[in-house]
Amino acid sequence: MDSLERRRVQSAFDRAAARYDRWSELQQAVARDLERLLAADAPQSCGWLLDAGCGTGDALPWLAPLAAQRVVALDFAPAMLQAARRRMPGLDAVCADLHTLPFGAGCFDLIWTSLTLQWCRVDAALAECARILAPAGRLYATTLAPATLCELRSAFAAVDAHTHVRSFAPAGEVAAAVAGAGLKQIRLAQKTYTLYRPNLRGVLDDLKGIGANVSAARPAPLTRAAWREVEAHYERLRTPLGLPISYAVLQIVAARDA
Repeated sequence: MDSLERRRVQSAFDRAAARYDRWSELQQAVARDLERLLAADAPQSCGWLLDAGCGTGDALPWLAPLAAQRVVALDFAPAMLQAARRRMPGLDAVCADLHTLPFGAGCFDLIWTSLTLQWCRVDAALAECARILAPAGRLYATTLAPATLCELRSAFAAVDAHTHVRSFAPAGEVAAAVAGAGLKQIRLAQKTYTLYRPNLRGVLDDLKGIGANVSAARPAPLTRAAWREVEAHYERLRTPLGLPISYAVLQIVAARDA
């Protein structure tokens, strides 16, 4: 992701901040599963904890008690940090992105980053996480995998050959980035979450509501006829619950050597 694309993503999340919690069904489900992994693995408390890509701070009430000394919330969208501060007054909040973390080496015992890595160059972000992890420190992360939004990709593919939906790093690339950062991989597993919406507009509103509607390619807008074709193709996938939206999520647990 280049600097221009990062600014577009940042702007999308800034615009989404006010309504983010209303549309965050996926984020909350993914975070709950990551919380269960952390609760099963982690000690009762750690020294310093970083929530990297905190969004509106939904996970912070659960994470904060784990930090015996300091909890830091980081996000690259200022409006998201403002929402997190409203959730937790007095929050130690930092506006930065994962490519250039403004912290010294080895200062965090635990880094939590849920559904943030997909907006980054995964190798650069994981290298920065490794740099600021203390010896024996752990990283708990989730990111989107290539099968995410497969239904929407299929519907767009019926119309043209352009890339309308962002692509995501496969598990092998993520594993290589973990190893390249000097971290020991403890867990790398994939889980699919399927949400349902009443129509195509609901699907697109869901993506826009969480700031995830930015495509790297930014193709020319579709005509009305093309949109009708996309909708007709998606409708073939309808279930009794509505139109499915699949999210393939990688769960990552890694550690620095002691």
